[in-house]
Amino acid sequence: MVKRHPQDIGVAEGGRRERAQPAFDAAACITVDVRPKGKAKRSKGEHRGVVIAHRFQLLGDAPLGRGSGGEVWRCVDLKTGQELALKWLRRKPGRRQDREPALLLNHAVRTHPLLVAPKAAVIDQRHPDSLFMIMDLQVGGDLRSRLHYSGPLTVSAARSALADLLMAVDFLHGHGTLHRDVKPENLFLGQDGTLRVGDFGLARPFRHEQRRMTPQMVTLWYRAPEVLFGSTTYGPAVDIWAVGAVFAEMLTAKPLFRGSSEIDQLSLVFRCLEPPPPGEYPDHEADIYRFRAASSEAQRTTLRDELPFGTQPLLVDLLNQMLAINPRHRISAAAALVHPFFAGEQKVAHWLNSDEAGAKGRSNRPLPPNANKLFNKMLKQDGHEKRRWRAKKREQQQEQRNVKEIAPVT
Repeated sequence: MVKRHPQDIGVAEGGRRERAQPAFDAAACITVDVRPKGKAKRSKGEHRGVVIAHRFQLLGDAPLGRGSGGEVWRCVDLKTGQELALKWLRRKPGRRQDREPALLLNHAVRTHPLLVAPKAAVIDQRHPDSLFMIMDLQVGGDLRSRLHYSGPLTVSAARSALADLLMAVDFLHGHGTLHRDVKPENLFLGQDGTLRVGDFGLARPFRHEQRRMTPQMVTLWYRAPEVLFGSTTYGPAVDIWAVGAVFAEMLTAKPLFRGSSEIDQLSLVFRCLEPPPPGEYPDHEADIYRFRAASSEAQRTTLRDELPFGTQPLLVDLLNQMLAINPRHRISAAAALVHPFFAGEQKVAHWLNSDEAGAKGRSNRPLPPNANKLFNKMLKQDGHEKRRWRAKKREQQQEQRNVKEIAPVT
């Protein structure tokens, strides 16, 4: 029998009974009131046994993982007894955090077997500044932990995992979505060897490469050169670069380019990879050759030198195409799946013949009832909160300027 806290059964601290919480709607994203609060220091085990929305009880003394957007906890559904993952998003004024809940509106993304996408959004009146995302629990853990504790994958295991990753990325790109944060911590390797993609906090819809987006995305070690150069009109090629860097890490159990800053990251990239021919990439040609010239011949390596001895030529060829400096010449996920490196991989052949590959997988299923209305309401409320927060910041800055103006000169 699960022990419940008194407040979880509708009894307030003073003995007054609160009105029962409404059941959550798993088919739609629900808006939440945003009230910024100061950071409070939490002790270990503080959230043990806490029940969210009268249904999901947190397990363990600490979250499974932490990020800039929130924490991921293991929980149990008190209604079904199923163990799930709960992402606790503490919404912050002035920061957009609606992209991951937006995936609830896309049935194809929400139910895809290679994506760890949110299944439902839950709110709790006792946590008015939070939004809770319910997801499937990944028992095998993330790829970073797997490589750290068990070492590099075999070539056959890495090829299978890369196939899953490319199929997931191809599916997302076919549905007009950039992941923008492909890294080992966001990839989950199951006990059956299947690799799944999660954490869509930085996901962004795209229509063409001319749409302006921030260059401050994806962890530094997996950031494409055009983004490191400050480009704001990038496209799906940024995800392919990250996939290539992750694939190399699967074979070596260490990051391919482990820079400490953007300048250092670019230096490491151009020590290892050959620059494009003159005139092929005029946007950053001068910068590329400056970084290339900064390294001596003794410091330079090749991609083959960074991989285990005896690596297949087909593997190196595919990796070179995924790590092409010029994003226009970087291979796409769909083209990578037909590379000879995947010859004989049955699940790739099945994927290419299915309706899920690329743009063929666009779902025509109708959205849940009132889904657009609810999500637009959340966006509108979030916009109002941002404007109030910015207005307050402007008032504070104006007060500081006024104080400086009337301060006596000593």
